[in-house]
Amino acid sequence: MKSARLNESPLKLMLRAIGGPKEVALKFWRMAESFALILNVPESTRRLRKFKELGYCDEPPNHAQLIVASFDQLRFYIVPAAYDFYDSIGINFNFHQLLRVLDDPVAVMDPIGIRTSKNGIIGHLLQVVHTSPLYDLQLLRMWDDGLDEMEKQTAQMIDGSHPRYKQISAVNEDPRYFVRLLDFIRRYRVSLDENEPFERRSGVAQYEFMFLLAEYQFRSLPGFLRYAGRLPKTTSKLLRHYRRTKKLDFRLCDVDVCRRAARDANAHGRPVPEDVMLYLAQKPA
Repeated sequence: MKSARLNESPLKLMLRAIGGPKEVALKFWRMAESFALILNVPESTRRLRKFKELGYCDEPPNHAQLIVASFDQLRFYIVPAAYDFYDSIGINFNFHQLLRVLDDPVAVMDPIGIRTSKNGIIGHLLQVVHTSPLYDLQLLRMWDDGLDEMEKQTAQMIDGSHPRYKQISAVNEDPRYFVRLLDFIRRYRVSLDENEPFERRSGVAQYEFMFLLAEYQFRSLPGFLRYAGRLPKTTSKLLRHYRRTKKLDFRLCDVDVCRRAARDANAHGRPVPEDVMLYLAQKPA
């Protein structure tokens, strides 16, 4: 199966991603809906309480912690992972982000997804070939029919009947992704297991210790929430953390995540920083 993303000209891809007048009107409607959600603090608070009910966290982080944690997730995991992956397959990262915005601006408005609509999360998961779809599927459990709708729309991308098939195909570079995604969704719905296997994306840096640490901590919603909850609680200390932290602080990550990242990096011949090894040696196995 050929990918439109890899075979069509940049101009044709942009036009495909934009769609016709009906699709453009729908984009503006969804953007307005997303802006309303971002500004709706009571709804964000309700969703955080829902995460507690689902067992994702003991006590939800405050909103300031979530904002700074989302920046850390972006700069230490999402952007480096995407840049590394697209560079490894010869796709220009910046042009790819442009296509994402043209296809669905909502997909980039809220990087952590907590203030995003159900269809915004689904569209993002269909649009981008993920290292793991786990985080977004856990988000979709906020809605009773979230996983049902995700499974239905993924099947529609496989058979070509999805209403946004042309637009999504301009962005997603791997048509086989949808088959893997559908299989993962069905297995996850049965097990709700964070360790369900999923084929990892290619990339040069994917087995470096810091890369693995970020992936293992941020790949799940509970992992992200635990990290956010360990950040300082006051605005001044959060700003200091953001300014001074230039790489992911392993002390803010789960110990078992840190240990797993060190083990897997070693298994692939990658070095683990000495301070990490000293830190782990002081922690009970």
